[in-house]
Amino acid sequence: MTTHVAIGASSWRDYIFSAVPAALLWRDRIGFHPIILRTGDWAARPRGVTVLKSLAEHKIDHYHVGPAVGYEESTMAQNCRQHIGCLDLPAEDWAMPSDADLWPIRKEYYQEASDWGICYNANMDHYSTLPTCHVSLPMVIWRELYKVKAGD
Repeated sequence: MTTHVAIGASSWRDYIFSAVPAALLWRDRIGFHPIILRTGDWAARPRGVTVLKSLAEHKIDHYHVGPAVGYEESTMAQNCRQHIGCLDLPAEDWAMPSDADLWPIRKEYYQEASDWGICYNANMDHYSTLPTCHVSLPMVIWRELYKVKAGD
């Protein structure tokens, strides 16, 4: 079983550069499989070209998410990661959305065991609301919740 971390990142300078270190931390420190979901045109500026080369050099999986009429690039980056169930990944694997600027540090923190799901963070309101970043669920549950299937 693999845990896939869907990292949404726009071409905005504050996020584009942090995407690669975030992915490397998830893969090399925590042991999860990072997937960068890119919004905007990363190849349009030199910084984006540099990051695309780095993704290739480090063999980090990444996909371009096209625009949606009426929505900002940043909104797409925040929301596309929720649809990780659309990717052709095994149903028995787990999925977790994350941000390019949320870097995992302690491996032990992310090694809990569960049959259904894990919430690693809360919104500082005594768990009355939960951010979707760092909620880890089996892929089959992600697909059920979002009414999607692999390949959508």
